[in-house]
Amino acid sequence: MDPIDKVIKEIKFLEPCETFSYAIIIKKYGVIYITLMRRHKGIIALRTTRISNT
Repeated sequence: MDPIDKVIKEIKFLEPCETFSYAIIIKKYGVIYITLMRRHKGIIALRTTRISNT
């Protein structure tokens, strides 16, 4: 599993009232901030997902 996928999974398992910081998470996992933000917000999809949807 890619580090970015681990991060997304961790964010999804947070309770609704829990807050998190992208900055803390990127330091912990060493992922790229903009990629994490876009993937978490659903702005960017995996390449395999885009290919299968065409």
